[in-house]
Amino acid sequence: MREVRPTIKVLKTLPRETFGDTTVLDLIANSAFERLELFGLDHPLLDDARKRFEHGMPDRHVAASKAFGAPVFEVRDRTGAAWRGAVILDEQGDPWLVWAGQHNHFHNQVATLAFDSLLPSPAEYKIRAREEVSARALAWKSDVLGRFVSALQECVRSGGEHTVTMPGISEGTRVSFTVTAEHDEPASDAHEAQHRDSLLTVTLRLGQSASSELHQAVQTVCLPFLEPDPSKVEPWYDQNNTFNAVTVQLVGSGVWRGVRRVASLVRGLEVEYSGHAAVA
Repeated sequence: MREVRPTIKVLKTLPRETFGDTTVLDLIANSAFERLELFGLDHPLLDDARKRFEHGMPDRHVAASKAFGAPVFEVRDRTGAAWRGAVILDEQGDPWLVWAGQHNHFHNQVATLAFDSLLPSPAEYKIRAREEVSARALAWKSDVLGRFVSALQECVRSGGEHTVTMPGISEGTRVSFTVTAEHDEPASDAHEAQHRDSLLTVTLRLGQSASSELHQAVQTVCLPFLEPDPSKVEPWYDQNNTFNAVTVQLVGSGVWRGVRRVASLVRGLEVEYSGHAAVA
């Protein structure tokens, strides 16, 4: 069962002030459906529906379910005007918020509704499919970034190189990349360690099976995370002018400053890249 979604029709009936972010209403008003994103939409009725479906099923509205001949679930906004929402399941068993009203109006009308006419349109299924593709891509980029940082951490800790092999974004595919990290010689004494810049050279090489999606993830997620300044990143290209490796040099005062910077980046991963929006 997928996450409960609202139909566009029901969103148009809900008061603007009940939304945590009204961007979705502006997009609908301007028919900018190609930019519409409804997963995780912040609204009390949807929040209640998600919580209830996570723990089983919401309460059925007895009269509406009897009239419809199928379950009609009631979800609640427990603040303000105490709006109520009706959730039904489509042919695939996925839940949709299809109607809403203030408390008394809801209970007076919900059993009289023609719910078949309230089901999502084919266009709304296309919007959902697009969002699901985008969500999978973002989750995969997050996975690439996490594995890259873990490999870098291992290289700094043990030296040498570390190869990552992982599932590709397409089902049944595999991709790989190799990370190496080399730092300069230790200082001869404490004074030199405090006053001499150190250099940590990080190289990331893509495997022969690297997909265009892996190229994009490395260039748009991994490298900006490691070094935001593109002038300090040296890309390598093969004979076909295809990007296949990159070198980043991290410079800092003190022999192990570069190593400490990598450790800091690793610790900051969860904070800076916790959620899909961070790797968009």
